[in-house]
Amino acid sequence: MKRHLVWTALPALLMALSGCAREATKAVVEAEPVISLEAAAPAVCSTGRTMAETLVCDDGDPSIFRQVSNAALILPKCVWYTEQLMLNENEFLVFRNQDCSAEGMDGAAYEVVGDAIYVNRGMVPERERAGEVILEMFTKAEDQTAEEVIMARLAEAPAAEKDRCIVRADEAAMFEGALYALEPDDEFLAELQAANEVYAACGPYGVTSGVQFFEDRGSRVLFHRLGQDQGDWDPASFTFYLRGADGTFAKAVEN
Repeated sequence: MKRHLVWTALPALLMALSGCAREATKAVVEAEPVISLEAAAPAVCSTGRTMAETLVCDDGDPSIFRQVSNAALILPKCVWYTEQLMLNENEFLVFRNQDCSAEGMDGAAYEVVGDAIYVNRGMVPERERAGEVILEMFTKAEDQTAEEVIMARLAEAPAAEKDRCIVRADEAAMFEGALYALEPDDEFLAELQAANEVYAACGPYGVTSGVQFFEDRGSRVLFHRLGQDQGDWDPASFTFYLRGADGTFAKAVEN
């Protein structure tokens, strides 16, 4: 059973990713991110349970995350809970997910493969099933801008399109970082739209049949793949937890 969720708080983003033109981003010089840890408040969990290692509540409470979306709608019997994935012994990716078992829906399992997060709903390892990556994480090199990281993804685009694609900025207040999309430049876009057909452009990280976009998170650029049917996870809630000098985990804050 699938559900179609309405992204009521992201009309501008959805319009942008459907092929409407916006202004291209200007190259900027970004200061090197400074990573600090947000002091953790004592956990008082509605369920009385905490997650292993990070010790955050397992109830998906918004306070656990740097940001949450009010547009990730759930069915009446679904409930939020906390999901966490170990990236390395000193870092976890924490996000909120929906348990819709009461609606008769299969639960989602997530796994980390390299710098990608996969969702798994079956017995086949998700990395062997195309199109099921929900998040990719690209680490910025020293002095590298988010725009440069994004433009590097054109390596996988058709040769004839590489010089005809640009990075465009989006605005969506519910996300922590600035949002971008890799899209056709104005001339290329006009040609595609003139054909009056559904189109794909700028390679697998560009315009496809599903909603996808980049998010600048300081030392990383995240690539979100939402697809055509929104999944169980809240894409705005992805939060990195780092191990501090005292051995405990806290939210990473980059500024």
